[in-house]
Amino acid sequence: MKSNPVTRNEIRKSLSDAGSIRWFHGGLVFITLAATFVAWDYARDQSQEQVRSQFELEADRVLDLLSERMSRYQQTLLAGAAFIETIDHELTSDDWTRFVGAMEIENRYPAMQGMGVVYHLRRSEVDTFVQRQRQNRPDFAIHPESTREEIWPVVYISPIQGNEQVIGLDTAHEANRLAAAQATRDTGNAHITAPIELVQDAIGEPGFLLFAPIYKTSKHDTSELRREHFAGLVYSPLLMSELIDAVINDPQRQVALRIHDGQRLLYADQGIGRDGNLRSSLQHTERRQIHGRMWKLDVVALPSFQADVSIFQPAMILAMGLLINAMLIGLLFAIARASRRALDLSDKMTSDLEKLALAAEINEIGVWDFDPVTGTLDWDDTMFKVYGRRREDFSGAYEAWYESLHVDDRESATKALEESLKSDHPFVTEFRVVHLDGSVHHLSARGVVFRDESGTPIRMLGANSDITKLHEVTDHLEKSRELHAAMQDAAGVAMIATDVDGLITQFNHAAEIMLGYSADEMIGRETPAVFHDANEIGARSAEMKKEGHPVEPGFDVFVDAARRGEMDQREWIYVRKDGSRLPVLLTVTALRTKQKEIYGFLGCAANISERKRAMEI
Repeated sequence: MKSNPVTRNEIRKSLSDAGSIRWFHGGLVFITLAATFVAWDYARDQSQEQVRSQFELEADRVLDLLSERMSRYQQTLLAGAAFIETIDHELTSDDWTRFVGAMEIENRYPAMQGMGVVYHLRRSEVDTFVQRQRQNRPDFAIHPESTREEIWPVVYISPIQGNEQVIGLDTAHEANRLAAAQATRDTGNAHITAPIELVQDAIGEPGFLLFAPIYKTSKHDTSELRREHFAGLVYSPLLMSELIDAVINDPQRQVALRIHDGQRLLYADQGIGRDGNLRSSLQHTERRQIHGRMWKLDVVALPSFQADVSIFQPAMILAMGLLINAMLIGLLFAIARASRRALDLSDKMTSDLEKLALAAEINEIGVWDFDPVTGTLDWDDTMFKVYGRRREDFSGAYEAWYESLHVDDRESATKALEESLKSDHPFVTEFRVVHLDGSVHHLSARGVVFRDESGTPIRMLGANSDITKLHEVTDHLEKSRELHAAMQDAAGVAMIATDVDGLITQFNHAAEIMLGYSADEMIGRETPAVFHDANEIGARSAEMKKEGHPVEPGFDVFVDAARRGEMDQREWIYVRKDGSRLPVLLTVTALRTKQKEIYGFLGCAANISERKRAMEI
C-alpha cells in the first residue's frame, strides 16, 4: 500500500495546528499498544512453553528413575532366587547371610529392609519341616497358627537385626501378602503387595513387599507347571519414604511427588498436599503398572522450579512497550498544551520509535497490517526483506501476499487466516514463501483480529519472522543422527552400552545380527553375562589377579581397566542366542559426564572369525 510523501514541515505545521487530542491520536495509541501486546503474548507463550517442556522432561525423568529403581530391586531378588535354585545342597542361614552380604543392599539399595526367603509348604509337611529347622534353630516356630492347607513361612532373612520377629511368620496370614505371593507363583513374575504396615516399621508408615519366585526346576512354562515345581519366594520389605529418598536424593529438587495405590495414599511430598490439592499450575499425572499393582503418580512443580526459569524477556517486552505507549500518551497531552513543546516531544518520540523499528529489523521481525474489509495490506521494511520482495513491486493487495506463498502451503495458510477471522482464536501458523531469486524460506506468522461492536473483523495486526535457519539446523541434526546410525550398522560393529551396574541400555542393529537377540530382549533386561562364556570370565579374573588387579568374576572383569581410565581391547568368545560361539575383538571404554563421572560403559565388538580362520590356514 503506497502513500504520498509528506514533508517534515507539513508534519510540524499539523502539530502546531493541533490544539486538542483527536480520534486519530487514540488510534495511534491503540495500534502501538496492540503491537506491544502481540509481541508480549508471543514471547510469553514461548516462555511458558519452555517452562512446560522443561517440567515434562523433569517429571518423566523422576518417574523413569522410580521404575528403574524398582526394576533393580526386582533383579536383586531374581538373583537371590537364581542363587537358591543353583546351589547343590539345602539352603542354610549362613548361605543366605553370605549371599545378602555380597549384594551390599544397605549401601546399594537403602530402601530394602532386608532380603528374606519364604518356603511353600503343605500342612502335611509342616511338622517335619519345623523339626528339621530346629536342629540348628531350637526356637524356630511358624506363627500365627493357621488351619489353611498352604503355609508360607519366612525361613531366612538378612540382616537379622531388626527382623527377628519375621522369622517363622506365615506370609499367608494376611490377604494382601497372600494375593501377591500367589500371583508371583502363578505368573513367574515379580509382584508387590498392596500397601501394608511392615513389621520392621515402628511408626505405621506405608510400605509393601516385593516377591520373586523360586522354582525347583527350569520347566515352568505354564501356570500348572509353575504350581507343580514351585518352591517358595525371595522377598524384600520396602518402606515407601526410603524408596523415594533413594530415587530422588536431592534436597534442592524442584518437583514434588505423590503416589496412590488405588484409593490408598502411599507417599506425598511436602508441598503437594495430602488433601488432593496439587497447589501448582504445572502438573503431570500418570498411571503405571508396577509389578502387578497400578500406581497413580502425580508430579508437580515446586515454586523454586518456575523461579529458576527466566521470564525476563516477555516482561521486558511488555515493560518497554508500555513505556513507549506511556511516552506517546504523554506526547499527545503535551500537544494540547503547547505546539512547540509537542514538536520537541514528537522529535524525541520519533527517535524512540526508530530505535524500536531498528530492534525489530535487527531481529528480522516484520510487522504487517491487514484490512479484511478492503483486502489491503501494509508492510514495514522488514516484511519486504522477509518475503524477498521490492516495495515498488508490491501492490498492497491480499493477492500479492497469496502469490508470494509456496504453492504447497497456500491452502493451509489461507485456511488458518480465514479461521482466525471467523473465530476468536489468534492467527498462528508457519508457511513457506518463495523469494524473487527462487529461494524458499520458512516463516512464522502471528496476528490478532480487531472487531467492531457487531463482531465483524475490521483489522488484523501481526508479525512475521524468518525461521529458515531453525528448520535447516533441525533437518541437519536429524540427518546426522540417521547417518551416524547407518555408519554404525554398515561397519558391522556390535555396539552395546550399559549403565554402571552392567544393565544394557543400548543394543544396535549390528549387535542384533551378531548375537541373534533383539534390542527389546536386551535393553533394560539383561547384562553382558548372557552372551559371555562363564568359564572365560573366570579365567580372565584369575589373570587379572596375577596382574595386580584382583577382580571377582562378573561384570567388573570387562570394565575394570575402563574404570581406571584405560581402554581395554582383547579377544573374547560371544555365545549367540542359538548357542553357537563367535570370536570377537572387544573394546571397552567408560562413558563419562562433563564432570568426568562414569555413568556407563560402551563395548564395541568386531567379528574376527574370518581372521581366525585365515590364521589357521
